[in-house]
Amino acid sequence: MNLLSMYHGEERFSATSTAKSVVIVSDDPEIIHQLEELLTPRDYVIIKEESRLKSVRKILEQEIDFLILDLDYPIDASIDLIDIIKRTRPRLPIVVLSDNNSLEAVRKLSEAGVFYCAFKPIQIGEVEKVFEALERMNSRH
Repeated sequence: MNLLSMYHGEERFSATSTAKSVVIVSDDPEIIHQLEELLTPRDYVIIKEESRLKSVRKILEQEIDFLILDLDYPIDASIDLIDIIKRTRPRLPIVVLSDNNSLEAVRKLSEAGVFYCAFKPIQIGEVEKVFEALERMNSRH
């Protein structure tokens, strides 16, 4: 069964798809590889995007279950992006991967509606536990 259909040359979910979907926004091939190894056995449809702007378009156009956002930008610019996403998809769980582990950064991300913030270098076991919690939460809705 094909869970994806084509839309303007991009992956787009079919209306009958029941697979869990995640958008990974990162330009770090190692992080993408680690996340793919974690999520592929869990039957996720993985959409990879390097561009933050293009990722917003995909989030608006497609029903996704989770967003993983690799932040390597100033925290305030990232908060603006998260704010836009949360205004359009308020229930979308966002997991942030960040180099900035300051209390102020974590507070701002939390206030912006981020579900979880993992610090780089990522610990795959930590991210796995986060996705287990997200899946439990998602199965209740």
